[in-house]
Amino acid sequence: MGFRTLVMLYNDESRVWAPDQDLGKKILYATNGQDTRIPGGRVVECCHADQQTLAIVDSYSFDRMATGNWRQGQTQEIRNLDMLSRFAENLGYDLVKKGSNE
Repeated sequence: MGFRTLVMLYNDESRVWAPDQDLGKKILYATNGQDTRIPGGRVVECCHADQQTLAIVDSYSFDRMATGNWRQGQTQEIRNLDMLSRFAENLGYDLVKKGSNE
C-alpha cells in the first residue's frame, strides 16, 4: 500500500477552492510538509495507508485521538475495539463491555 492524504475543504470558502485549477498541486505541496494550508482548507493528515486514525472533526479542527496499524486477519470489529481502547487509554480510562463484571 501507499500513502493517504486527508484534506479538509471549508464549504464557506468554496469560492476560493472550486475554481482553483492548481488545487491538486497545492495539496501535493502540502503533503510534502512544506505547509499544511491550502486555499480554502488544509491537509489534516498524510500517512501510510495501513495506519488507522480515530479522530474528532469539529468545525475546522481535526483532533487525532488515537492511531494504530492494520494487521492481516484483523476483523473490522477487532480493529474498531482496538482503536476505541487506545482512545480510552489515552484519556486515562479502560474500555469495558456493558454487562461485564469489571
